[in-house]
Amino acid sequence: MQQRQLIIFVLFITVTYATQINYFDAQAYAQFIPDPITIFANSIQLWINVTDCPPPSCECKVKANVTSDNDIYTVEFLPTKPNIGFANISDLQSNTLYSYTLSCVGTDQTMTRNFRTDYGRPSAPQNITVKLDSKRLTLFWLPPLKPAGPIHNYKLNIDLQLIIDNIPNNQFSYTVIEDYIYGQKHVFFLQACNIDRQKHSDK
Repeated sequence: MQQRQLIIFVLFITVTYATQINYFDAQAYAQFIPDPITIFANSIQLWINVTDCPPPSCECKVKANVTSDNDIYTVEFLPTKPNIGFANISDLQSNTLYSYTLSCVGTDQTMTRNFRTDYGRPSAPQNITVKLDSKRLTLFWLPPLKPAGPIHNYKLNIDLQLIIDNIPNNQFSYTVIEDYIYGQKHVFFLQACNIDRQKHSDK
């Protein structure tokens, strides 16, 4: 009787997944962030979303695309949402355009974004002078050397008392209403104010 031998072939297939970058922006991807826009005057928080990049081996980095700053920032992933992460970038200049590139292990895909930082705190008004004319003091000035964005208004204090806080941005003088009493000394404090893109006053 002829015997037949059964031969069994076992085929092992290894399935690999490439990391996919789905999102890279300065707006919080997670819904629980109270203020989703994360661009500020001197810092930016960049948010990412990836798939098929399993923790804890998943690693993503953000590189600054400027010749004077080759810093690389490591993305921190959320403990409860391991596919969502963020990178904090600080010590930036206000109202300045920056470029960043995101890369992750497990893929050749990269994503580049350009961001402009928010308006910042302007420097002091320049060339402040005070003149007396017909018993009235008039303050004169020039715009700040570093406005850090469009000047919204000027604010004037005299002797630590607020006199006016809504001098228009195109006005460069202010006349005090009360008559000046000869011999008195006064301290003038003039501020330039900005309103950032999140509607916060910065002065």
